[in-house]
Amino acid sequence: GPPLPIYQFALKDISSKGMCIIVRDGSPILKHLREGQMLELKCYSRDEFKSNITKSLRAEIRHITNGEPWHYKGSFLVGLLILDKA
Repeated sequence: GPPLPIYQFALKDISSKGMCIIVRDGSPILKHLREGQMLELKCYSRDEFKSNITKSLRAEIRHITNGEPWHYKGSFLVGLLILDKA
């Protein structure tokens, strides 16, 4: 299919199962994502001492789940398995 549009998300480490991005319900990107899909990510450091460092990573979407009612309500958690540098 066509390439994915470019979106910017914060990569979060919020569970023991690994990294994820948080996507609001209704975001157009949701129709482009599926479990098992491989993504190429460009990550920018938010560390003030490493502000110019970027990394290219490959990741697999492991799950797309609703946020819990008490946390991330109205959003989906897109779980990622970071495989290696792209």
